[in-house]
Amino acid sequence: MHDPDPPFRPVRRREGYLPLEDLGLIGDGATAALVGLDGSISWMCLPRFDAEPLFCSLLDQARGGHFTLAPEDLVEARQRYELDTGVLTTELRSPTGLVRVTDALALRSGSDLTDDAPADRAELVRSAVVLAGNVRLRADLEPRGGGQARALFSGLEVRSSRRPDLRLHLRSNRPWPAQHT
Repeated sequence: MHDPDPPFRPVRRREGYLPLEDLGLIGDGATAALVGLDGSISWMCLPRFDAEPLFCSLLDQARGGHFTLAPEDLVEARQRYELDTGVLTTELRSPTGLVRVTDALALRSGSDLTDDAPADRAELVRSAVVLAGNVRLRADLEPRGGGQARALFSGLEVRSSRRPDLRLHLRSNRPWPAQHT
């Protein structure tokens, strides 16, 4: 059953990994991602389910790669889906405030979700909003196998070493230092 107001709970790990019950699923009909209670994306294959994963710290914490948006000094968190959607909201509390990270894999206008329809691109949307206090947000993007970033338009272009076929463009309304990739 959907709980519209779940309680906050400590973020816990077992041998360095989040338990499966602390992972939310987002998808667009062609691929999916797992979003952790800690604000990390620990699994995502692009552009389809059967592609090599871009992030897979779910299986290998040290080398699998991830994309994390979370406050420094995370204390506790909670997750819920927006009613009747695949949009996942994670609220993360630090000693100095509260931030909400909203995640979705966007469906493009006119998308055909039949099994044989090719996906031309995947669009991961992540939004972070400070709800209370003063929160220093940590943004860490590490594609599996490493990558390089360069300034491009209103953000960064990230090239994954293992997936040179992917073009990743990150946009933000705040400066995004290249050293965070």
